Amino acid sequence: YQPIHTFTTAEVERLGLLANHAAIAVTSARRLDELRNLNESLRAQRDLLTRSEQIHEQLFAVTLRSGGIDGVAQVLTGLIARPVLVEDAQGNVLATAGEVSGLPDAHSRAATPVDDAQSAKPIQVPTGDAAGRHCWVSTVLLAGEVVARIWFPGAPGPLDPTGERAIEHASLVISLEMFRFQTGIEVEHRLRGELLADVLAAGASVPAQVTARAARLGHDLTRTHVAIVASIAVDDDAQRTRVYRRALTAVADVARPNQPRPLAAMYRGMIVVLWPIPEPDAGTGVDQSAGQTD
Repeated sequence: YQPIHTFTTAEVERLGLLANHAAIAVTSARRLDELRNLNESLRAQRDLLTRSEQIHEQLFAVTLRSGGIDGVAQVLTGLIARPVLVEDAQGNVLATAGEVSGLPDAHSRAATPVDDAQSAKPIQVPTGDAAGRHCWVSTVLLAGEVVARIWFPGAPGPLDPTGERAIEHASLVISLEMFRFQTGIEVEHRLRGELLADVLAAGASVPAQVTARAARLGHDLTRTHVAIVASIAVDDDAQRTRVYRRALTAVADVARPNQPRPLAAMYRGMIVVLWPIPEPDAGTGVDQSAGQTD
């Protein structure tokens, strides 16, 4: 038999105080754990920001010394410890670094669906091989248009936050490199367009100053040329300028290896190419006036 104890008012107050102290101790311990976790998170974010700044400086140093996309790929490979392949929007390889044989070939890359809305964020895509391996790809945008993609292997797994920052910074630097490259092409197209307009306006007699200006751009207007005129049917007016710009760039790439260089430019909404006719070898007896085109 246990006697029933009736707590006095003073005892109830003491028990209440003890309960409050216990609650305070538990709450304090929980707050300390939260503060400790918060401090660790802040330190991790600080370290990530510090590393991010270092990555930013490394990649932009490549741009400052005109290392180009090749230099960016080399630095990026060192940062993420994986091989890297950079291609343009048409699938042409711009740069590689490391052993990229494990990455999909041009045909497989073109057939791989990529969510461009993710932009620089790396996304996982299948390689399509029998082993079921996968790789990662990051999209490089410039003014909302896809200008390049960065491919790297899926093994040994997803990148850590530092690696993701490296990819994002590399995407930005490659975007700047592509902008610089496109700006140079646009300036070249404009100069050649002005030259072509002057040549066509001159008629049969091209002024000496125009001939000299053409020579500085690699063209020999003293030779006989064939005129090639092309137009492209584009239903979407918003895409017309972009399509013609890409077509003119492709034509210029084909003409570039030839010496003297053919003159390719836009003229009155059409692509016009003045292609120099090869001169016959001396002593062959071939009439050089044959086949001339006005």
